Amino acid sequence: MVEAAHPWLPVAIAAARRQANAEARHLWRMRAGSTPPFNYRFEHIRSVVAIATRLAEETGADADIVLAAAWLHDVAKAFAEERGDGHGLRGAERAKSILRRTDFPSHKIEAVAYAISCHVGLFRDEPIEPIEAAILFDADKLSKIGATSLIHVIASYPASTQRAGGIPDTEGAAAELARWTELSRRIVDSLSTEAGRQMGEQRLAFLQQMVAQLGLEGALPPSAEG
Repeated sequence: MVEAAHPWLPVAIAAARRQANAEARHLWRMRAGSTPPFNYRFEHIRSVVAIATRLAEETGADADIVLAAAWLHDVAKAFAEERGDGHGLRGAERAKSILRRTDFPSHKIEAVAYAISCHVGLFRDEPIEPIEAAILFDADKLSKIGATSLIHVIASYPASTQRAGGIPDTEGAAAELARWTELSRRIVDSLSTEAGRQMGEQRLAFLQQMVAQLGLEGALPPSAEG
């Protein structure tokens, strides 16, 4: 098991889960100790870990740095949207504090923190270096594109829409998917690794097909149709 090879990993996973659980309860307006219908943040983190692990294998990046950064990249994520690099910088400091209390290689902690500090935002004008930071950025963006991300959006759409004062419905969900798919073209183009861009093209193609099918079925409002 991965945990057996990395004794520090359960500590990182527990920290990620605590933060994600708190955010999920806030989103679904549930009291402490209750179980939300869907935990978007934790599912997003799991997706980032899976993608980042694959990219690390394909690029020869440091697996320890990538794995720790992937699990802890949102450990200081705010419950509401915020401008700037806030949760990246806070998360970097929080990750250092967490990993210093474990057996994680001390000489790699700063690299984990740096990768986390760089992952914020949907686009980059220039590729990120080193490769571990580039992988985390790409994995974070790729987790928001494709079939898995569609499940995440559908499962959390009722809570996020109601919290924003709206009423969840099919047309609204389809319109949001169309808007995000259009934005995803720019996201894929700004990924830092070649392996990430190849993965992004495949995922984007799926979303584009999904939006086209929604249009054929009449689920898209006129303003969202291409």
